[in-house]
Amino acid sequence: MNDNNDLDNENILLDELLNDGLEHSIDNLLPQYKLLVETTNEISNRRENTNKFYLTLITIILGALTFVSTNYQPLLAIIPLMFIIIISISWKKHIKQYKLLNTVKFKLINHLENHLPVYAFTKEWDLLNIMGYSELSNWDEKIPNYLVWLSTIVIFLILFLERLTIFGYVNTILSLLGYS
Repeated sequence: MNDNNDLDNENILLDELLNDGLEHSIDNLLPQYKLLVETTNEISNRRENTNKFYLTLITIILGALTFVSTNYQPLLAIIPLMFIIIISISWKKHIKQYKLLNTVKFKLINHLENHLPVYAFTKEWDLLNIMGYSELSNWDEKIPNYLVWLSTIVIFLILFLERLTIFGYVNTILSLLGYS
């Protein structure tokens, strides 16, 4: 029921896209259409730069993880792994927001194409879907998920392998508190 209501609201908003008080000639619509296309490309570029930022940040943290785990206590490696999990969750949220921005822009572009002589973007996506294209955001979203799962598994593996050390720390703390 909610999906139908959302679709109805979307159709109402798209039907209100064109200003009824103005002429809907190609000369009036084309500049706005071009602007929408340009801003859609800008969003894609921003998404790409955001992905590069997160990949760079995670690469730096992986370097720190390697340094900490080989030169110090393996338990300290949990700290960079926790940062990777937090950063990956943030990265996934950014990807979803960029996907939403592009989805709305393409809906507006597709709607404006109903008033232009060519359905360039609409038909492009129809052809891509026929040819089995998978949106980049679907792949982009998988990377942070894999990083979260991998980091979580490694944390549990470290905790399992270092359980004797952890029990030693707990016993020391308990004895200092007078519970031994």
